[in-house]
Amino acid sequence: MGASDLSKGAPQGELGMIFLTDAQVAELADLPELTVKLRQAFQTPAVIPARTQYEAPGSKLLVMPAWGEGPNLGLKVVTVADRARPHGGPNVNGIYLLLDRETGDVRAVLEAASLTALRTACVSALAASALAPPASRSMLMIGTGFLAPHLIRAHLQACRLERVYVWGRSAAKAKALVQEIIEPGVLVEAVDDIEDVIGQVDIVCAATASRLPLIRAAQPRLGAYLALIGSFTPEMREADVEIIGQSRVVVDIRDALEEAGELVDAARAGRLSKVETLGEVLGKPDKHTGSHCFTVFKSVGAALADLVMAEAIVAAAMRRSDGRFVIGL
Repeated sequence: MGASDLSKGAPQGELGMIFLTDAQVAELADLPELTVKLRQAFQTPAVIPARTQYEAPGSKLLVMPAWGEGPNLGLKVVTVADRARPHGGPNVNGIYLLLDRETGDVRAVLEAASLTALRTACVSALAASALAPPASRSMLMIGTGFLAPHLIRAHLQACRLERVYVWGRSAAKAKALVQEIIEPGVLVEAVDDIEDVIGQVDIVCAATASRLPLIRAAQPRLGAYLALIGSFTPEMREADVEIIGQSRVVVDIRDALEEAGELVDAARAGRLSKVETLGEVLGKPDKHTGSHCFTVFKSVGAALADLVMAEAIVAAAMRRSDGRFVIGL
């Protein structure tokens, strides 16, 4: 059953509405399958209106609509807390509405924290499979927040990694994250200082809310692949202008040029040249070519990816047909 199947097989009023909690979204998600669907979606025409952002006390409010060639349109409304929650848990929360594009009927409502994390992980896996050096065997994860374990698993899926290092401002959180990642044949360990390993690894992935660059041009080894996932406002940045200026830059969506602090800074300094989108890269026969010192994938979050994920997860819930997910009959 694909996304189009959501509009088949049930007369109006008989299907009811599906509601999925974060736990159910995570349970239903099949990362390899979702990554395949995203690969197709990024190469298919879609309408992705500009994301609307509002500053609220203590958090940011983001509104992200999208629709493609299928029968649905989607709308994600999330808050992103400015500070980590004192007792853990995601700092991204909200809901996703999956709507019938013609009638406006609500087909499903999904809690958005797991959806956002899984979407980000799948897009990151897709980007790494296209852009990371094929011989990549090691990675440094910078950041220990809600996204970190998903991003580590995404890169383990996309690359044949043998060693993963984890750094965070809290050594205790870094060690806890290490204990969470269990993968046969992969050594995962926490490090006290980024400088200790960043010059040795093939892949550097950052998912932080930093306003000051954590990655500088002199640090990574030449040819390294950098996945910058955390920044989504002009005030946030995870890498400096020099590293962007020496990189092949690929973005998930072109809105990143106005939203991501790293790219805004580099453009102002005249250090940002050609920028490709992930969809453009996926259409090329040889995705790893280039004479730059580094390859940077900058993600700010693609609403199209949320739509594809929601459609696939709702279809999986419908296939279950065990009564756990359907309400409003």
